[in-house]
Amino acid sequence: MAALPDALARLPRGEPTWAFPEAAPPDHAGAERALAALDEEDRRALVLSHGFALPLGDVAFALRLDASVVSWRLRRAFALDGSSPAAVERGVAAVLHERIERARDGAAPLPATLPPDVVERLSARLAGASNGQATVRAGGLGVGSLVLIVLGAAGFMVYGAIRDVNPLWRGFKLARQGDFAAARQSFFEMGPQGEARAWVGFCFLAEGQFDRALEVLREPEARQFLARFAPTDSPLPPYEGDAGSPALLPRGYIIVGRPRFIFRAAPAGTLRLEQPSTVPGREDRPRTAAWPVPDSTGGGAVAVFEYPTDAPPVAEGRAVWWAPGGEDRPSSFIVASRDQQTTMKADLERLTHDIPRTARDFLRAQYFLRNELFMQAAEQFAWLARQFPEQPWPRQATARAAAAIGVDPAVFLR
Repeated sequence: MAALPDALARLPRGEPTWAFPEAAPPDHAGAERALAALDEEDRRALVLSHGFALPLGDVAFALRLDASVVSWRLRRAFALDGSSPAAVERGVAAVLHERIERARDGAAPLPATLPPDVVERLSARLAGASNGQATVRAGGLGVGSLVLIVLGAAGFMVYGAIRDVNPLWRGFKLARQGDFAAARQSFFEMGPQGEARAWVGFCFLAEGQFDRALEVLREPEARQFLARFAPTDSPLPPYEGDAGSPALLPRGYIIVGRPRFIFRAAPAGTLRLEQPSTVPGREDRPRTAAWPVPDSTGGGAVAVFEYPTDAPPVAEGRAVWWAPGGEDRPSSFIVASRDQQTTMKADLERLTHDIPRTARDFLRAQYFLRNELFMQAAEQFAWLARQFPEQPWPRQATARAAAAIGVDPAVFLR
């Protein structure tokens, strides 16, 4: 173990740059497990970032690593089965601080080796602050921020080379070019880092390799990165309505106020919609609408009626509708509240166009499943089934979502 370098010995105690900023009590037992499992390079990074609370830019500079690599290594270190990453992180900071204080007093060695070249680079960087080049240790710039700015100007000259060296950036570039096999290889180089593992799955999805994609996206690291977009294998609740109703779609929970009505083909008749009144004292007078529908028996097994553009949208809450010829067998659906729609819209906007189209639709469908938007999930899965007709998984996923609203999957796969 190394002795405490003079440059570090003079540092006051600071606040680390938390990888998991949510509040949590320190998990000392988890911290000991995390530290014991680290290799020496990762331990050096933790000692500098959480023991001495150095900004990640300083840590990356000292260790000759990319700052993004330092970041994912730290997050990986705190991800232990059965433990809160935030609690483990705070436990690690407390344990390292205690050990470093003992090293300051000469009672114990530093809890990681710091090779001479690391100490030399770190000392030179920290010396910049004492010479007045940088004085702020907060706000995101950190010690030596002026040095970073000067280096950043020169960095534009080699930016392309840096992006080619960093496996994550190189993988993004290759994925944008459509070279998904090469992109996967770059992401593989990042090891079990969550974002990289998720992108391995995205590349498999882009090629229609759904089974291989699911193997990757079900890994703990990828699931943690994907959060509410992660694949869900939980049983879906059974449909509680009239599965035999000719009023096929919409059913269940939806997020559109102008739905497209799909029903079994029937002679000319009336499509009727009814919603409970929200006016106090008039609850017994539901709001109703009725539209004439022409004969649809000559156009296939199902018919489609587009919501009239001149009609007000369906209000949030529960609605019941009757298809032509099915006056005694209605179906119902629930329009999400405006706040829920706003939240979901913001969530779904995180699926940027940097993600391959197939992967975006897959993730959107998983999000819909988690929020019990089974009709929308089935529509997304059916699109994937049409794009990759030789792959069985999208058709199976469509059938699973369709069963949750009591509809034959052929309604979506037509």
